[in-house]
Amino acid sequence: MNLLLLFILGIIHDAIWALYFRFAAEGKAKSAGITSMIITIMSFTIFATLIDDVAHGDYWSLAAYTVGGGIGTTAIVWWRERNKTINSNS
Repeated sequence: MNLLLLFILGIIHDAIWALYFRFAAEGKAKSAGITSMIITIMSFTIFATLIDDVAHGDYWSLAAYTVGGGIGTTAIVWWRERNKTINSNS
């Protein structure tokens, strides 16, 4: 699979995980349920793709997805903390 696409999917997948945890923590059952279903579909599809790529010697696919996930985590945490600071100063 295209490395850029896997990188972007890593970011998006991580952002959806963050939303899932937020919805669950806030008691939003329907939203948490929907994001859980999206996560399950994405996880299976991405996992199957990565396994296939690695089986054919393409380790860069795993690296691209991993870096995307790391950047996604960093961006979500940074954005959340930034908004807390902005809202507390208001």
